[in-house]
Amino acid sequence: MPQENAPSNEMAIILSLVRLESARRLVARTFEILEILPGFTLGGWFCARFAAPGGDRVEVGRIHAIGAFEEKRGFLLEPVTGGRGKPSARWDSEGGSSTICVGGEGLSWIEMRVTPRIRRVPIRMGFPFILARETGFPSIIVYQAHQFELATSRVVIPRESPLRAYPHGVKIVTLCWQSATVFSEDRLEMVRSERLAVPDPLCEATPRASVPCLRGEEAVR
Repeated sequence: MPQENAPSNEMAIILSLVRLESARRLVARTFEILEILPGFTLGGWFCARFAAPGGDRVEVGRIHAIGAFEEKRGFLLEPVTGGRGKPSARWDSEGGSSTICVGGEGLSWIEMRVTPRIRRVPIRMGFPFILARETGFPSIIVYQAHQFELATSRVVIPRESPLRAYPHGVKIVTLCWQSATVFSEDRLEMVRSERLAVPDPLCEATPRASVPCLRGEEAVR
C-alpha cells in the first residue's frame, strides 16, 4: 500500500554494467538475474535521504543486479546501512553537489559525490527494489519519480573498506530525484530460507578475482 513521505526525500542511483557471473555469486538462487546485454546485468549503488522530524535519515545500499522473483522485478538491493552492527551514513549538500559518506568506528567504507548536470528531465516512473532485510524476508519498495536530474558521480572505496570485495563494472548513468510517495509490500512470503548474500570481508567465498585493482590507498570508480 502507498505511504506518504515528506516531499524533500532525496534519492540517487549510480548504475554500472556488471558481469552476470559476478552478480550471481552474490545473489541467492531463489532470484532470477535479468540480463540487459548478453552476459551483463545492472549493478551499482542506491542512496536515499529521508526527511524526519528528529533529523534526516540516510540509507545506502548495494545493487547487485536487476532480478526477478516470479512476477516481481526490480533492483536486488542489499542494505549497507540501517541495521544492527552496520555503519552509519551522512549526506552533505554543498554548491549543488551531494556527498554521501558511509563509515563506522573510525573507518571509512565508501564516499560518493553526485553532481547534477541536466536538471528537470520530465520522465515519470517508479524505481522498484527487492530489498533483502535481516529477517530473511525480502520486500518490494518502489520509489516514485516525477522528474530526474542526470548527474555525474565519483565513488571512492578506501583500501581497508569491507566494500572493496564488491565486483564493479562500467558506470553508465547516475540519476537523482525527489520522491514523495513510496509504495511497498511487506514481504515476499515464499522467500523464507534464502536471502541475498552479504559479501563482507569475512566471507571466504568471495573470490579474489572480484576484488578491484586498487590504486594507492583507494579504489576510485
